[in-house]
Amino acid sequence: MVSLRAGLDQIVVFDVSLHAGLHVALGGGDDTFLLANVAVAGDLSVTSPRGDAQVRVQDSAIARSLSVFTSGDGNNLTSLQNVAIGRNLSVTNSGGADTVFVQGTTVANTTNVGTGSGAGSIVVNRSLFTRHVLIHSRNGNDLIALLNTDFLGPVHLYAGNQDDVLGNTSGNRFAFDTEFFAGPGNDTLADDGTGTYGRTGDISSFEIEDESTLTNLIDIALSSFDDLLLH
Repeated sequence: MVSLRAGLDQIVVFDVSLHAGLHVALGGGDDTFLLANVAVAGDLSVTSPRGDAQVRVQDSAIARSLSVFTSGDGNNLTSLQNVAIGRNLSVTNSGGADTVFVQGTTVANTTNVGTGSGAGSIVVNRSLFTRHVLIHSRNGNDLIALLNTDFLGPVHLYAGNQDDVLGNTSGNRFAFDTEFFAGPGNDTLADDGTGTYGRTGDISSFEIEDESTLTNLIDIALSSFDDLLLH
């Protein structure tokens, strides 16, 4: 276990094999945790109580589950790039304008991703999910964008309480039940018609259908952080 306190701290774990799980407790400052080129034999969990935390995992394998939990009013980033997760993925944000970026990642079991109370963003690109995927936003004008991704299990997406945008583009493949639900705001569905479906459920209650601004919204969502590009 690694535990931090106040201050602007950085933890870097690079090019090693861990023969057990790892828990990282970030502190009260604007902390950064980077894990790259690492094999973790157990679970990886990261918590952040406040501040603008950045959790970056790339080019790594997590044998069991990966979980990230942030609280407080910070604007948090969770970035997963080229990660193999042997069991479950859970990313829970309870406050702030949070960004979750998942690219080139495989999840062998269930996935649960949610934004906090601010204007959050969830961008998923070129990934593979083999079991149930649940994605949900809360308050704020949120963005959920799915691109070039395979979903082999059921998918349930829930927009939050304000004016949200859901993007379903670039040839996503849905093998099982797919349900997209709008919230009480003026929600926009950006669907370019390239998705393929095994069994389709509900895509309901979206007030607007418009894909013209989706790329710009993704760029804005990722522009606050370095080296987050849709390569």
